[in-house]
Amino acid sequence: MSRLSDLHLKLMRESNYSAYPEAISNNLSRIFLVRTSPVNIYLHVLSELNIMNLLSSKIIFDMRFWFVFALCITTSLILIGNLINLDTAIIIGNYVSMPLGLGFVMISIAVLTKFGFGDSIHGLAWIAFVGFSVCWFIGDGMWTLEELFFEEEPYPSIADLFYLIGYPFLLMFLIQYLVPMRTRITKNMILASGIFSVMVLGLILFILWNFDNLNVAFDDIFSVAYPIADIFVLFPSVIGVILFFKGKINFMWSAILFGIILNILGDIGFMYLQLSPNESYHTGHPIDVLFLSAYVFMIFGLYHHIKLFAK
Repeated sequence: MSRLSDLHLKLMRESNYSAYPEAISNNLSRIFLVRTSPVNIYLHVLSELNIMNLLSSKIIFDMRFWFVFALCITTSLILIGNLINLDTAIIIGNYVSMPLGLGFVMISIAVLTKFGFGDSIHGLAWIAFVGFSVCWFIGDGMWTLEELFFEEEPYPSIADLFYLIGYPFLLMFLIQYLVPMRTRITKNMILASGIFSVMVLGLILFILWNFDNLNVAFDDIFSVAYPIADIFVLFPSVIGVILFFKGKINFMWSAILFGIILNILGDIGFMYLQLSPNESYHTGHPIDVLFLSAYVFMIFGLYHHIKLFAK
């Protein structure tokens, strides 16, 4: 721990804030043998944020503070809603997701406007990312309309179509952003990503195998469709995570990729809850913390990208 603290102080003295994430990424990857599990990624991202130095400093209105604050508030609201009653949880779940979804669309458009149109390499990637964010925001909106205003069961509904349409856009973004770095992608990275993706697919199949009541119902098809779509975006995401730990890509990627992984975990949990005999999922369920935190991570990553290149 003392070595890590000395490294943090040295980096803060020798580099400005804009260079800090890159420097941390390069040095931490040399100190630790980091694995690509969600827990290790989460700890690595928190180390990037230098949380302990932030809390002990007087600069309380730092965007790192607001990032942690947003995660804490989002989690607290969902948990409090579930402690009160089901109706409160549903209302809170809907009204928390909508502003986060809108913020996600706005920050995505801002990044596209600033970097996408004039960037021949990543321009198409950012256009696809905006398409992805818009599809999911429309899906959130349709879900809220169905549940709160029309008082209909929101699942399955047209909202699911927009969520699923967003996946090809997300996959296009990941591929287009990784193409310029294809010379840095090794066979071992591809192998590791493939093995991890197959393991997740195996987990999904194992869950399905243990549901004797599974049938080819319309809602069951959608429940399985989300994790299957996740497998396609998981493969390039894991490659991106490995590149990040090797210091080949910037901090924005760490936040976006971890957000994607959180969403994948949420989809697997959603499938399990939805396929269970009592269909125990509801809007505002604690599993929604994963989906909402994914929004927070991706919003923060995009905002950091804008601030980084604004200096």
